[in-house]
This record gives sequence, structure tokens and C-alpha cells, in this order.
Amino acid sequence: MARLPYDRRKCQSIVMEFNGSQARQIEARIKEDVRHINDLSTLETMLRQTKDKTLFIALMHSLRQLFLFFAQKGDLRRECRLSTEKKMKKDKETLNTSEAAKQLQHWLWERYLSFIDEMLKRVAEESDDQIQSGAFRTLMEFISNEELFGTNEQKHKFGNETFLRLVQRLVELPSWSAEFSGMVKGEYVRAYYDVQYYMLKNLTHILSRDQQSTEKDLEMLVRNAFKLLKMVKIPEKSEDLNSFLINLSKTNKSRTPEADLETDCAKDIVNGEKHKEDVADKSTKRKFSAIDGNIEQPQHKLQSIQSHRVEFSSCWIALLRHKLPSEMYRSILSALADQVMPHLVNPLLLSDFLSDLYNVGGVTSLLALNSLFILMQEYNLDCPDFYLKLYNLLEDPTLLSVKQRDRFFDLLDLFLSSTHLPAYLTAAFAKRLARLCLQAETGAILFIIPLVYNLVLRHKECTQLIHRTGAFDPSTAEQAARRRQELSCENQVDAAAQKLRSKTTQVDLKDGNDPYRADEKDPLKSQALKSSLWELYSLKHHYNAEVAAQASWFEAKLRQQFIDLRPHVDVTYQKIFEKQIKRQANGCVHLAHQPFTKLFVDSDAFTQAFAL
Repeated sequence: MARLPYDRRKCQSIVMEFNGSQARQIEARIKEDVRHINDLSTLETMLRQTKDKTLFIALMHSLRQLFLFFAQKGDLRRECRLSTEKKMKKDKETLNTSEAAKQLQHWLWERYLSFIDEMLKRVAEESDDQIQSGAFRTLMEFISNEELFGTNEQKHKFGNETFLRLVQRLVELPSWSAEFSGMVKGEYVRAYYDVQYYMLKNLTHILSRDQQSTEKDLEMLVRNAFKLLKMVKIPEKSEDLNSFLINLSKTNKSRTPEADLETDCAKDIVNGEKHKEDVADKSTKRKFSAIDGNIEQPQHKLQSIQSHRVEFSSCWIALLRHKLPSEMYRSILSALADQVMPHLVNPLLLSDFLSDLYNVGGVTSLLALNSLFILMQEYNLDCPDFYLKLYNLLEDPTLLSVKQRDRFFDLLDLFLSSTHLPAYLTAAFAKRLARLCLQAETGAILFIIPLVYNLVLRHKECTQLIHRTGAFDPSTAEQAARRRQELSCENQVDAAAQKLRSKTTQVDLKDGNDPYRADEKDPLKSQALKSSLWELYSLKHHYNAEVAAQASWFEAKLRQQFIDLRPHVDVTYQKIFEKQIKRQANGCVHLAHQPFTKLFVDSDAFTQAFAL
């Protein structure tokens, strides 16, 4: 059936006078009598030419209803290419279909594809949120009703052919409005697990294929892909997979052994290994089980949590293989440990990515710490240089003032909490942290001092860092105290040991000489055990009373219990100020050393120069 001819100027004048009610009237007329089918082409033309938002939305709604109407009647069908054998099996009624009906079906299918292209264009290029969201909803409605447009073999399947084109437009968007982003996330990605599944599948396809685009386009691609990935939420249990855009109850839930074999192969590829013998055994077992009828048929792949995890893992790996903007690395690392790694099939595939970022330095290395430590602790990742890199990371004093400082302090306490760390390593960390206190802000100092105190308490070999004295000539009182300790020993062996211990705790600190080598990269060669925590001793004279009080802890007897570091993790200048202004002063607050009754005192020479 040929398209209705029209004059462009006449059509433009019609658009100027057209309104939404007239569009609904034409829709009703076409549904009532198919002889008015050519008016559908007129509606499409006006849809492309109108600049009125209200009219566009009305036309879009009418065309959507018309295409669904003809699809339900069976007049709008995908043109299928059947083999000769299948054609011979067709009923005589199908073979004798009138030529006019075939032309109508072909013409409607062309109009439908043209409308799909226009909706995709509006999603990609439209600046108005309402029109963009309406076009997206229209496409998703067609996708959910794919069974109406397909052949009998294609019934009850997700319309991924159109959805792939839609996802391609989404990753090419130059900007996202808050309204459109919230609609995509709330109404579709988080609402339907099949939409989430196929979005991950399509994103993996788009990210994995060869990109011939410019660097700017690739950056836009990875940014939008990450934006879509952040919308995904993988459930914890398969029972939670209960919301789908398509009706799975009508689908064929039974899966062939070949289909399960394909899923296992995909899973092994994600795992980084492909065990052909194991997969073959699984396939054989499934075939015999299906013959015996002793087990239940496997559920649909969309109802399997493992299928969702496989696609989720593939999509993340495909994204991380791209070159990412620097600020995007921080966003990814912030979400990796809690939101991504628990749902990956094989988190060890991230080891190279995290190791490379750990070597970058600065805040990026700080954020990579957590995920890398999880791989070491829970997945047995071998990272022998972990503590060496962490030690060198503490060379940067700016880490003590970054926005993620509280998270860094939590991780630092976690990393150094092991009692299996060697004494030289613990002493090196204690010295480096103490040295940082000399130039750190007050909030950081209030965390570092208790952390160093716990390190000394946890590793008794490090107590010499606080008991060691200088090589200066001891005072008479110190000599008498040492002599009393030697005489209090029960035998000569203990006395000799006490005397030797007192000598080994001495170190030459004259003229500012500290055996600790702060510029040494290797903690083993830093000679931290030969030094002392004199940096913390100097903090006894800090302007902040709480810092001075903490520094005096090392002069008293070491307590038995560790200090709780949680109250000291997120101390800021604002919290210190708020705490100080809430203090109640006892008596009058002295604002000067002595009260003045006049400008110059009598002994001041200026009293002779001025007279009031």
C-alpha cells in the first residue's frame, strides 16, 4: 500500500491548526475503519514537524496506541524469512493470503520502524525532559509487547533488538537531567530485573566491541556506562527476582542441556578459566537426569541469581578495560568494595586493576586500599608489597587532610591491627605516623596518637621506643634509680641483664641526630627500632589541651586495654570549635595578665610625652 500523497506546505498549515483532540479523533477513525489507514502517515509527518510540546505528546500517544492496536489484530508483524520446508507446511489459508493484506502488513511495518527511529532520535537529542521521557516510555512499551510484533517462535521474549538500540542512545547522551535519570532508574532499571539483565548484556556488548570513536566520544561512553551501572542493584537471593517487564509465566521455563552448557561456558570465561571436562560432565549429567525425570527442570535464566551475576561481572570487567577519567577512578573505587565486589563471580579479576591504581599514589591509592585488602583477606590474593606500599603512601602529608580521611583512618587501623606483623614494621609505621604529627592538623593528631599507643601496646618489642633515653649524661637521680634496679635483682645474672638492657636503650640523639631514616623506602632499613618517639613527647606542649593530654599517656604506665579509636576518626576543626564553645568556664575568664586602669603605666617613658 502506497503512502498517502501530501503537499508539504499544506501539511505545515495543517500542523499549525492541529491539536491533541483532533489527533485522538483520527486515532479513533483509523481504529474504526481501516480504510482511513493513510491518516497514520499524516500523523507521523505532523509528529516530526510540530514544535508544540503538547501536540507532540498527543501525537506520540495516538501513534503508540495505533501500532499496538494493529499488532494485537495481527496486521502488524515482523517480516520473517522462513525456509522452503516451513513454507510448505503453512496452511492453505496462509498461502492464499490476499496481496492487499500483505501490502498492508508491509506498509504498517515500515511505518512502525520509522516511528521507532523517531523515538530513538528524541531520546538521544531532545532537550525537553517530558518529551524525552515520553519517547523512552513509548519504546519500553513496545519492548514489553514484543510478542505482538514477532512470529509465533518469537512470542513472550524480551524485545532486546530495540532495547539494544535504546541503550546505545543512552550511552551517547551528552548530558542527563535529574528527571530523566530518575525515571530510567526508578521506573525500569530498579523496577524490572529483566530490564536490568538485558541492559547489562547490551552494555557489555557495546563496551567490548572495537571503538572507532574519538577520545571525547569514548570518555562520554564510559561515563554514561558507569552511570547506568550505578543504577543496577543485584539482589541477594533468587527469591527476590520477582518483578519482570515481560510475563515469565508464559515462557518456556524448561531449558535444554545445551542452553545450560552455554551458561556454564560463559560463567567459566568470567571466572578466567574454562574447564571443558567439567562442563562436559555437567552436560552429560543433565541429559541423564532429564531422561530419568528425577530432578526438576531448571528455571528461566532471568530467575537465576547466577545469570544476573555473570552479566554484572562481564559488564564491569568490560568497563574497567577502558581508559577512564581520573575523577571517575575515585567514584568507582568508592563503590567497588561494598556495592560491586560482593556480586562479582570472580573478584580476583580486579587484582591487576587495583594493583595498578595502588601504585598511582595520593587519594587514588588510598581508595584502592580497601578493595585490595578485601582480595587479600577473603580471596587469598598474594600481595607481598602491600605493607611496603602502604608505608610509602604515608609519605604524603596531604592524605591527613583529604575528604576521605576518616575512611583512610579506619583502614589504617584495620591494616595495623594484626599481631603477626614484625616488630621492625610496626616500629617503622609508628615512627612515620609520629613524624607526620609534627605537620598534621589537630584532628589528625588526635587519631594518630591513640593509634601509635595501640601499636606499642600490641607489640611489646616497641616499648623501647618510649622508654629509650638519650646519650646525654644521666642525672644523679637517674643514676640512683638505675642502681636501685640493679640491686633489687635476685642474682648477678639478672643484675647483668638489667645493666645491659639500660645500655641498649640508649641512643645517640645529640645535635638532632635520629637513627630513624625517614627517607628510606624500605621499613626494614629505616632503623626505626633504634629511635624513639620524641615527636610525641614534643606534643606535650601543643596548644590544644586534648593533644597535650594524649601525648602525656606515654609517660605513665601502659594500660592493659586498647584505646577505642572510633571517637577520634572524624575529628575536624569544626567539631573542636563546637566542643570548646560549649565548655563552662569556672570563674572569670582572664583576658590579660593584669588589669590596666590607664593607657601607660607610671614607669613608661611615654607618660611624660602625653597628657590628658
